[in-house]
Amino acid sequence: MEPGDIATNVVTLAAKVASGGVCPTWPQSIGIALGIALFTFWNMRQGARIKRVERSHRYFKVLFALLAFTFGAQAQVFFSPGQQCREAVVNTVMTARESVQVQAYVLTDPFIAQALTNAAHRHVAVTVVADLSMLPSSDKTLRFLKANGVSVFIDGKHRIAHNKVLIADGKKVLTGSFNYTRAATESNAENLVVLTNGVASFCTNFSAHLAHSNPL
Repeated sequence: MEPGDIATNVVTLAAKVASGGVCPTWPQSIGIALGIALFTFWNMRQGARIKRVERSHRYFKVLFALLAFTFGAQAQVFFSPGQQCREAVVNTVMTARESVQVQAYVLTDPFIAQALTNAAHRHVAVTVVADLSMLPSSDKTLRFLKANGVSVFIDGKHRIAHNKVLIADGKKVLTGSFNYTRAATESNAENLVVLTNGVASFCTNFSAHLAHSNPL
C-alpha cells in the first residue's frame, strides 16, 4: 500500500470521527496523528505544487485539532455488579488534591465513605449534597462523614434529588446510574461514566443545588 493510500484511509477515518460516526480507540487516535504526519510528508516528498502542500498543511492543522478534541473527549465507562464502579469512585477520591463534590441520592457504601473521610483528613475540601427522601437510609453514613470533616448538606427542594455525581478538583466528573451503596456494587446492574469534558456545567449545577440545600 502506497503512503498516499494510507493517508487517504487516515483522512477517511478522521472524517468519520468528525461526523460522530466513530469513537476512535487509543491506537486509532495515535494512528490518525501518525497518518496525518505521513500525509504531509508524502505530499512534500512528491514535489507537489505549493497549493497542494498548503492544503496538506491545512489538513494537518485541522485534523490534529480534531485529534486533540478526540483525546479530550475520551470517556471511561464502568459497570456493575462487580468492583469496577466502586474502585473508580474510590480511586478518584484518593487522588483528588483540592476538592471533591458529591451529589448522592443515597450514600451508604462504607468503602466510599471511608475514602471521602480520608480525603478530608488530607485537607481536601469534601462536600456532599444528599437527597432528603433517602435521609433515613443515609443518615448514619452522613453523620460519620460530618464527624470526620466532610461538609454535608441535604437537598430537600426536589421530590427526589436523584443525581449521582462526583466532581474531582473541578476537572473530572463521575456520573451514571451507580449509587454509592453496597448493593450497587454487589447486586445491581449499574453504569458509571468518567468525563473530563463538560465539567464546568456539572460544577455550575452542583453550586445551584448546594445553594438551596441545608447543612446536616
